Amino acid sequence: MNGDGVIQSNKEAIRWFQLAARQGHPEAKNEFNKLFENKNENESVYDMGWIIPENANRAKAEYQIACYYYWGKGAIKKSYSQAAFWMKSSAEKGSDEAQNHLGVMYLLGLGVKQDYSKSMHWFLTSAANGNCDAQYNIGLTYLAGLGVKKDIKTAKEWLKKACQNGSNDACKAYKDISK
Repeated sequence: MNGDGVIQSNKEAIRWFQLAARQGHPEAKNEFNKLFENKNENESVYDMGWIIPENANRAKAEYQIACYYYWGKGAIKKSYSQAAFWMKSSAEKGSDEAQNHLGVMYLLGLGVKQDYSKSMHWFLTSAANGNCDAQYNIGLTYLAGLGVKKDIKTAKEWLKKACQNGSNDACKAYKDISK
């Protein structure tokens, strides 16, 4: 992969990882995701059906693909619209991480039209699935009054819940507004 002993070539690495992945080597599938050279923004690594094993957690795999697009990981170009597409697909399959992240995307208008109502929907869905980051985001949303009536009491309730579930940021925010 690093070109040790040969001239480094992502194209050649992709070819070999593809062959190994087709033979069922899970590490090759992961490495392929890192190297895939996206020629068309509408094409994704997921579209190459064999990359996600049949027994894989599709919601988690789609969330990982969304993250590649969100942050522009590896050879994948940053694309918020593609990230939103895969986040939504993963969120609809039950990924609490994707649900929260999609809520952030709607809140900020990244790859989607800004929509506070949809943002809160995804935060609440994720929070109901136990995601402390979503609970924290709900608290901040009420604290700032973004798409909801500003409500310090409700904000504190959500921040406290998020803190109790492991969010250090929520603990700090809860402490700050409780002074």
